[in-house]
Amino acid sequence: MVVEDGLLVVVNGIGIPVLIRAYGDVLVPPNAAVSVVSALFHATLDSKLVLASVASPAYAITYRHLPASGVLLAFFHRRACIDALLLWLEHCLCLLLGPTLLMSTDAGALKFELARSHVVESLDWLVAHRADMDLALGLPLSTPGDIACLDDILTWASDMYVLSNGVVVGDRGDVRSTLTRHEMVLCVILAKQFALQCKDRHVQHTVYTAGAQKRQIVLVRVAPNVAWFGLAGNSVPNAVVQSTVVDKLSLWCSCTDVNRLARSTLALENALVGPLLGYCAGRLQPSSRHSSYVYFGAQDDADLRLLRPDDTTFPHSRDHVRLLLQQHYQHRLNDGGASHDDVVQLAHLALVYAVRAPLHFVCIFYADASTNRLDQVLAATDNFLNVLLSH
Repeated sequence: MVVEDGLLVVVNGIGIPVLIRAYGDVLVPPNAAVSVVSALFHATLDSKLVLASVASPAYAITYRHLPASGVLLAFFHRRACIDALLLWLEHCLCLLLGPTLLMSTDAGALKFELARSHVVESLDWLVAHRADMDLALGLPLSTPGDIACLDDILTWASDMYVLSNGVVVGDRGDVRSTLTRHEMVLCVILAKQFALQCKDRHVQHTVYTAGAQKRQIVLVRVAPNVAWFGLAGNSVPNAVVQSTVVDKLSLWCSCTDVNRLARSTLALENALVGPLLGYCAGRLQPSSRHSSYVYFGAQDDADLRLLRPDDTTFPHSRDHVRLLLQQHYQHRLNDGGASHDDVVQLAHLALVYAVRAPLHFVCIFYADASTNRLDQVLAATDNFLNVLLSH
C-alpha cells in the first residue's frame, strides 16, 4: 500500500469542485485555491490545448479530462507516473456513476453520488494501492490451483466469483466473463472491501458495464475474508439472495477449505537474486473464464540499483520492472499466448516467455548479450520455474 501525501480533486463540467479527498498529511485547501487549479486547465482548452500537468521542484499537479462529461480529475502529488492512477479513477467513476457523469453540470447530483460510501472507499483504495500489480497489469489475482466451478454450487444467471483474501478462487467454469479486464479488477476491489467489514452479510450497488449498461452487483460476505459477488440485470430481493446465494455458499464453505484454494501466491523472494529481475505468471487460456495473473515478483529497488548503476536505460526500480512485465505480458495476452518458449534479447536484458501448462510465464533476466548465452538464460528459467511450481 502506498502511503504518500496527495490530494484528489474532481471538478464537474462547469468548473465546480464536487469532491476533494486528502491523503497523508495533506490538508484540504480553500475552495479558491482549488478553483485556480481548475481555471489553469480550462484556460488551455480555450487555446485548443490540453494541460497534462503543472510541476514545481517539490510537487506536481496531474490532470485527466473526461471529454464526454467535461469532468476533470486533478491529483496533487510528489510521485511521478500518476497518469495510470488517474485512468483507474476514471474507470471507477464510469463503472459506479455511469450516466450521472454525463449530467455533470448538475453539481448537486454529482456530489450526492460521489459521497456514497462505496464510491469514496473505492477511490481511496485505488489511491492507496496504486502500486499494486493488479492495477499495473489490469488483471485480478487468482489462485494458481484449481478454480472452483460455482455453477456446481448455486444457480446464477450471469457472472459470479468467490474471493478468499482478495484472490479469485471460484467462477462459473467455462462460461466466458462479460466483464472487461478493468471492470473485473474494480468489481474484485468492491468485493475485497466488503469482505473486510462485518456489519452487513450482503449488499447491492448499481454499476454500469460496457459503457452504460445498468446492472446490479450483489456482494455477499461468506466468511471472514471470503466474499462472493455476482452481476444481475435488476435488483435482487434480499430473500432471494439469502436462499439462492448465502445459504448455499455457507454450506459450501462449511465443507471446503477456501483458504487452501487460495494457496500461497507470494513471491519467492529468495529466488529473486542475481540475474532474475522479476517475473509474472498467468493461465494459458484465461479468456474462456476470466483474465487474471497468479504470480508476480520483482527485486527491490536497492538491489536493482546495484546492477549497471550508470546505465539510465536499465530498470533500477520495481516500478520499471513491473512496467516491462506488463508490456510483455500484455503483448502475449493480445497474441493469444504461444505453445513454446521464446526469448527476446535486449542490450542487457533477456525477456523470457515460458510455457509450463496450465500456466505461462514472463521472466526478465539481467543478461549482457556479450557474456550470457541464451541457453544459459533458458536454463536459469527452468531452474526457477521448477522451484516456483513445486512451492
